[in-house]
Amino acid sequence: MNKNKNIPKPPEEMVAYYKNLDEFVSNQTKNLKLVTINKVEGIEEFLKKIGKESSLLEEGYVPMDSEQVAKNFNKLVELLEASTPENQLANSIKKLIDEDVFNQKFWDKPIEEVEESVIKLAEEKELDVHSLLRLSYWAMSPYWRAVASDNKEKITDLPVNSRPTCPVCGQFADFAVLDEDKHGKRYLICIQCDVKWPYKRMGCSYCGNDDYDKLGYIVLEDVEGYKIYHCEECKTYLKTFDQRADVPRLSNNQLMENVETLFLDLLAAEKGYSPMK
Repeated sequence: MNKNKNIPKPPEEMVAYYKNLDEFVSNQTKNLKLVTINKVEGIEEFLKKIGKESSLLEEGYVPMDSEQVAKNFNKLVELLEASTPENQLANSIKKLIDEDVFNQKFWDKPIEEVEESVIKLAEEKELDVHSLLRLSYWAMSPYWRAVASDNKEKITDLPVNSRPTCPVCGQFADFAVLDEDKHGKRYLICIQCDVKWPYKRMGCSYCGNDDYDKLGYIVLEDVEGYKIYHCEECKTYLKTFDQRADVPRLSNNQLMENVETLFLDLLAAEKGYSPMK
């Protein structure tokens, strides 16, 4: 019997928003692959030598059209506003869009400068920094996913297993899986790039702590397969699905699985742990 049928469900409006977001990002990614974005030489060699630092995005291997990114951002704000009309963040961003703040020039710079601009703007306008950054990343995500898709096997089989951040965008993992065919080998997952990469089984992928006494995981009695791995050194957590469990995942879509496991995030927060961001 699959106990996971009885787990708490996330709010319907939240699920609807992320389904629409996923559909939009997926369609944009498909369109990019159909027109074939200019492929940058050297990606394969970079991935062969990749270490813990840098990423394809930071090193200039992910070409993006700043005009289209601006359009993507506007569309994502529309989706957020449509899902929850009273959403304060969406309403505040809409005003900034009307003031032409998020124009093409805003996005036409290196990722580090875009992040600095987003953080500065969020602080000035008293907006949630993490939410605004996340929305910005989703606007750029189709380009990240297109490059990730072209190099998925190389990324899955990276020669290193100690890289804590996504090889494509450089962000920390949203999720993790333990592989059923490789004795529980751990892979970290980035939902924005829709890609996974290997990471050592023992150790915190946020702070690097590998002291067994300061690492642990939470197992829920009524939930099979899903666990919350946590670190007492930095007080972060990572949702994980053990594929060796004899139960299906809540979703084969990695973004929607992250949404469907909101109950794990709430439990982790209740226990005093924060996501790896």
